[in-house]
This record gives sequence, structure tokens and C-alpha cells, in this order.
Amino acid sequence: MPDTTVGAGMLSGAIRTQADIDVFERTPWQEKVPAQNTYELLCRACDRHRDKTALRFVMTGEPNAPEFTVNYASLRRA
Repeated sequence: MPDTTVGAGMLSGAIRTQADIDVFERTPWQEKVPAQNTYELLCRACDRHRDKTALRFVMTGEPNAPEFTVNYASLRRA
């Protein structure tokens, strides 16, 4: 799923042309990443995507193996 965030240096959707790459690369990464550390980034994701899956763990990797999922709201409470 493409990121639809629009802001300084951010694109709406996929990068399709060299011009898109040039715009993306002109913006310092510090302006693209909305956090100063991994914990803050995860907290922001928890706030934005409460009901979406944050982690999915499959014990064996077999196609029909049971999976354990944690959504962002549960991750934030942990």
C-alpha cells in the first residue's frame, strides 16, 4: 500500500519518474521521517493506525500455520 502522506519532500503514491526521484532526493531525510528515534516513530504509527496489524508472527512458516497478530493499539498499551 503506497504512502499517501503529502508534505515537504513527500510524494502522494509511488515514485514513477526520474523527476519524482529528484524531488524525493532533494529533501533531507530528517524532514521526511516524522520522528527522532524508533520509539517515537512506533508511537506515531500506533496513533495513526490503531486497528491495523503491527506485528504478525507465524511459528513455523507453513502455509496453514496459525499466526499471532498484534495491532498497533495493543502494541501501544504494551
